[in-house]
Amino acid sequence: MGILYDDLVIIRQSETEGEPSMITVNCPDKTGLGCDLCRIFLFFGLTVARIDVSTDGKWCYLVFWVIGKPSTRWDLLTKRLLGACPSFFLASGIPYYEAELQPPRPPDVFLLKFCYLNRKGLLHDVTKVLCELELTIKKVKAEIGRYMIGDREWEVYRVLLDESDGLSVSREEIEQAVWKMLMGWE
Repeated sequence: MGILYDDLVIIRQSETEGEPSMITVNCPDKTGLGCDLCRIFLFFGLTVARIDVSTDGKWCYLVFWVIGKPSTRWDLLTKRLLGACPSFFLASGIPYYEAELQPPRPPDVFLLKFCYLNRKGLLHDVTKVLCELELTIKKVKAEIGRYMIGDREWEVYRVLLDESDGLSVSREEIEQAVWKMLMGWE
């Protein structure tokens, strides 16, 4: 017997626009879990209308009533909320991971470097493409105005992506998505 993975986060979207949708989170408790979930809601542009919380210190049951926009990506929200929930095995006490058996290794990263004409909103557009590919951005470095060709300034960006859990898409797909955005093909 155990809890089904699908039962950790349940989203019931409202039938009419402007009415709150109900999001239920049923998972092991951890310090700051409510704040983490609310931060995710705010990141997705949702307004939290009401919250109901129940916990015994080990397990929690949270119900959120949120008001979303028509453009809300509910499937991606579900994935992000599941990612914020602690693992069931941590609460059950089952020793499924022994840290002393595996030496720590540095996180895997992928460096995406590109150069493009200086324009307003370029970093926003690139970040949006990378977020749509569900990638974790570790660090961004921009060198603005370092390179001049004629009367145009070029920006050089270095984006460090986290590969510790493996990339959800191939490196070629990442490069193609950024290239399409830069060329205005999307």
